[in-house]
Amino acid sequence: MELETINNLIKAEYNTMRDFAIAKNISYNGSIFNSDWTINIDGIDKNKQVEIGIIARANDKLSRIQKVGLTGFNEDNLTDLIGYLMLLKIHRNTINVDNIKQI
Repeated sequence: MELETINNLIKAEYNTMRDFAIAKNISYNGSIFNSDWTINIDGIDKNKQVEIGIIARANDKLSRIQKVGLTGFNEDNLTDLIGYLMLLKIHRNTINVDNIKQI
């Protein structure tokens, strides 16, 4: 496969993933970062609680993939996992930006 073809496939997949993640975020009303669902463990920073929650959901997806495969239970478990990993990266980048703004 040619480099340009591969690059176009990468762009298309990233665009699809972007659209999927935005649709999920709208569907869940941005709750992953506005954490009404956070674990609320005393003594643990709220940002860390959000991170723990995202990692727990990614871990659940890995467990599901191990048990039923990438498309088990009529879900695209691979896309869901990638979505959680993207959210984790966004969250970690946001924390870093917030810390920079405080300096």
